[in-house]
Amino acid sequence: MDYPIFVDEDKGVILSKNLGNNEGILPYTVIIDSEGNIQKTILGRVHKDQLDAILKPILQPSKSL
Repeated sequence: MDYPIFVDEDKGVILSKNLGNNEGILPYTVIIDSEGNIQKTILGRVHKDQLDAILKPILQPSKSL
């Protein structure tokens, strides 16, 4: 899967707090869907398998009614 990744070392803690990381712990992962909604946040290290499982349903094309 291809998806954008954003990393900001200098302001990462401030940004992560603005996105719900009240602990100020890094790494902090925020999964945002194509409509700009936060779908999932993860404190700490994320493994590829875990990230793939989270992203797969989000990246699936929506089914029309």
